[in-house]
Amino acid sequence: MLNNIDTNKKENQVIILAPTRELAIQIHEEIYKFTKYYRVPSAVIY
Repeated sequence: MLNNIDTNKKENQVIILAPTRELAIQIHEEIYKFTKYYRVPSAVIY
């Protein structure tokens, strides 16, 4: 999934749905770890 992200595009490219707030936060933390050097913004919404 992360390999398919085009860092030149400004629109949303991936949406991940999680059944609980805790899982959504955990997923966001892991995505941040993988993408912090690629300047890919991410957000968690619950």
